[in-house]
Amino acid sequence: MNKKILVPAIALLVLGLTGIVGTKVIKADDIDTYPPVVQKLAEKFNLNEDEVKQVFDEERQERQQERQRNLEEELDKAVTDGVITSEQKQAFLDKHNSMQQERGQNREEMQTWFEENGMDQTKLSSYIGFMGKGFGQKPNQ
Repeated sequence: MNKKILVPAIALLVLGLTGIVGTKVIKADDIDTYPPVVQKLAEKFNLNEDEVKQVFDEERQERQQERQRNLEEELDKAVTDGVITSEQKQAFLDKHNSMQQERGQNREEMQTWFEENGMDQTKLSSYIGFMGKGFGQKPNQ
């Protein structure tokens, strides 16, 4: 395959997959947004909060597994179509998994930092864009 076509094709594939997966990962990684929901559901329907949280955790895990399967299927298609090699596919998956682990570590580090500095991340999020709110959006917008 011509390098003039191959390099842009790989770049577009990676950007496209990263955009699709990244958008979904961001939403899935907003795990700090649901404890208030868990608490509200538990209170409203007189449920055990731990059991409600477990349902949320299981659902999140299932979505993560489905995203991983979808990503691997799309990369398999790229290999079949000759856009990338199976070695490049594995390299991409390795990098993707590494970045997800780093993101989790960074999230934990940030949560610890908030606690050490006496800040309530959930209250601050509506001002500076954590957990699904747009950057700079004020509360109740």
